Amino acid sequence: MFIPYLHFILRIFWGLVFIVAFFFLPFWWAIFAILFVAAITPTISMIFYTPIRKFAAARPNIRDLISGGTESIVFFISYYFINIKFNAPKYFLLFTILEYSINQLNRVYRNPLGPADILELKELVGFYIILIPSIILLLII
Repeated sequence: MFIPYLHFILRIFWGLVFIVAFFFLPFWWAIFAILFVAAITPTISMIFYTPIRKFAAARPNIRDLISGGTESIVFFISYYFINIKFNAPKYFLLFTILEYSINQLNRVYRNPLGPADILELKELVGFYIILIPSIILLLII
């Protein structure tokens, strides 16, 4: 699927999400949100995903869905512990989810002239499959 200028539009949204985070979060929390998305949660999710990957190798159709779901679980577990220890601002989770989603969409449409990266799209779908029920449970509790 080729959409003209989508690659550039997503880059603009990527920059806007990072800039707007500094307006809604305190400065050091905005810096931590960027590090949280870029380094902390991918590292922790790789630790959890590595044993699961052996089971998912038999079913390559769901391997990327499981990877995204693992990332979503790590997001919520990490946010829970950060919120207990440091009392995170109320928009912290929202901006980390936005930053992750925009990063994944940029990976999906990495090549402006080529096809979309379906594996990264499956990972984003797996992330939201776990994320949406988790947010509903978070709102209920």
